[in-house]
Amino acid sequence: MREEPSFPVAVPVETTGFFNLRVLRNAAIVYLLSFVGGIFASLMGYAIGQRGWSMAIILLLAVTNMLSFAVGGFICARSTQGQPLVSHLTAVGLLLWASGLVNVAIGWITFWEWLPQPILIALCLAFGAWISSLLKGGQKD
Repeated sequence: MREEPSFPVAVPVETTGFFNLRVLRNAAIVYLLSFVGGIFASLMGYAIGQRGWSMAIILLLAVTNMLSFAVGGFICARSTQGQPLVSHLTAVGLLLWASGLVNVAIGWITFWEWLPQPILIALCLAFGAWISSLLKGGQKD
């Protein structure tokens, strides 16, 4: 009797450990959302006639950045798949915060401006996760 060839089986995304592939993916999604939000804010500032680093541009950048982190928290809450939500959001937030050291190294912000950022990151991610839990209702995964 002839044996059928076996097909490769997809290996599931690694969900063990604090920093895993899902955490890296979600952090990348938040960065992409933040980048798109920054482009949007710059275009809006240009559309309303603002040039350079005016207060309107800075405010638009801050609002779009917070919204993008909240949407990122929403996405993170929807894609934990087996990892506890608080642990997952903590890992994503710490990764985002630690990667902000690049801005310190480049000189765009000071160390003292970078240091308190986890508070805002945590609030925005938690807000997005809260919205996700409201929309999810009593459904089980």
